[in-house]
Amino acid sequence: MKDAKWHAHSKPAFLLRAGNLCLAPLSKKKLQAGQLIDEARKEEKLYNLGEEFFIPALDKLLQSMHEEANLSPLGYLIQKKRIKDN
Repeated sequence: MKDAKWHAHSKPAFLLRAGNLCLAPLSKKKLQAGQLIDEARKEEKLYNLGEEFFIPALDKLLQSMHEEANLSPLGYLIQKKRIKDN
């Protein structure tokens, strides 16, 4: 196998750049805790989450994602999925 490093002109790097360009419009929308909780409730058909002590921490995480993380569009969508799955 040849050198596994990703070069600026390699096929994997090109695919990541193309993916980020295509996903950019989807990542412009700011995630909000209420929106994520509503989506999770609908997807899992679970409406009673018990005490919602986690909401302030989730708000802080989402704020950090938007203001500090400097995520690419693909990274943004991956983080959204990770949050929803946990």
